[in-house]
Amino acid sequence: MSPLRSEVSELVDALSWDEVLNAYAISSLLHPEEYELVIESEGGLAVVALYKFSRSFVARGDATALAKLTRKADELSGCWCYAALPRDLRLFELARGVGLVVEEYLMTVDRGTFRPRLVHESGPLREEHLGLVPICDDAPYERVELEYMVREGRAYGAFTEEGDVASVAFLQDSTPSVAMIGGVYTRADLRGMGYASSCVSALVESLLSDFAVVGLTVSADNPPALRLYERLGFRPYSKLVSFEVL
Repeated sequence: MSPLRSEVSELVDALSWDEVLNAYAISSLLHPEEYELVIESEGGLAVVALYKFSRSFVARGDATALAKLTRKADELSGCWCYAALPRDLRLFELARGVGLVVEEYLMTVDRGTFRPRLVHESGPLREEHLGLVPICDDAPYERVELEYMVREGRAYGAFTEEGDVASVAFLQDSTPSVAMIGGVYTRADLRGMGYASSCVSALVESLLSDFAVVGLTVSADNPPALRLYERLGFRPYSKLVSFEVL
């Protein structure tokens, strides 16, 4: 059964107290073509939004409703919950059990703090680039997701002098004021050469013409990535967690 439009609207309003912190969840409610929504409306409001391109989901809502939802949503087993509030981790531990837990930072940049570093040619990826994009086991995207992002005009790349795609990033989610970047990946043999900073710079520069804030999440245990984003003007906004649901 599809969620009621009134429930979706009420959740968007409830989560908009912090549009940045809740950007992924708000985006899922605004873009049902990319998410399967499961909404709980008893004991408050909560949503679990399952991403259609991978076994992952985002969850937000009142504690009572979210706890009820996690207990009955069997489709969450074996999935990855990303960008969760630390307080909600305990709900999942009690309701279903969790495996690996990753602490991460939600980082943001705006027009006032952005410091682009465009060292290499960078720009939108087109369908003719798909055969050149690195698809590796450690890449944070599936091929089907990347193809979708390219078709939608949401994927950017940084290019070598030979025309190969060295680095990738795309617009993962969006709300009226906030754009969230995802899928940042650089070929292993081309890391440390400025391709990632160039790619992300080009994408952020484009997004800041339409959005007030651009954000992303990065593992707290990834100092090179943290330094890269800080050089571009990103600053920590909040701590989040991602984890495997058992």
